[in-house]
Amino acid sequence: MYGIRYYIPILCFLAILGGSRIAAHPGACRRIVIAMLCVVQVPIVLGYVYSKRYMDIATQETIDYLQSHADPGDRVLSPIMDVPYAAKCTTIWDRPISLHLLDYLFNARKPHQIERVLRMVSIRYILVPKKRVYDWETLNSARGYPISFLDGLGKTDSARKVFENRRMTIWEISDDPSKIRTKLKTRAPTVSLVSESLRYPHKED
Repeated sequence: MYGIRYYIPILCFLAILGGSRIAAHPGACRRIVIAMLCVVQVPIVLGYVYSKRYMDIATQETIDYLQSHADPGDRVLSPIMDVPYAAKCTTIWDRPISLHLLDYLFNARKPHQIERVLRMVSIRYILVPKKRVYDWETLNSARGYPISFLDGLGKTDSARKVFENRRMTIWEISDDPSKIRTKLKTRAPTVSLVSESLRYPHKED
């Protein structure tokens, strides 16, 4: 259903094609050209939407892990929306919390400061796409995680790394780490691609 909006440009040509003056025009060439423009857009739109719905196995494994271990509505700190959304979790980033709080979290120097912010916004999982890890000494960006934050996260008492594959890492946050029953699951690299258009609807393309 989300891909239907990409067909909106076709409506403009259909409106022209259905206009009384065009329909009554003796020359059929103009109507044929407009109709062809409508038809040509269909495979272009299908190809574009399909490419956006394409997901590699590593990403699907991450979704499967969250679906198996997270409760619906659990808050996931993540710079991407698709994976938590597919797992029926709530994505927390710059909009549900302020950028100032996010900046404070990422610049926290002590483990207890990190834990305080995570408890404040009720974060249960932290999803780390490996391509979204930056050195903030050279790049200060809200598009991902600073290396220093992840180093500090590993020193906290409440965070445990519970999942990792070639694309993503998941940390679980708990006030009582002994209750984290999941063991670290590491997946071997894979390059196979699968379509998830029917399994996982996306909010954004």
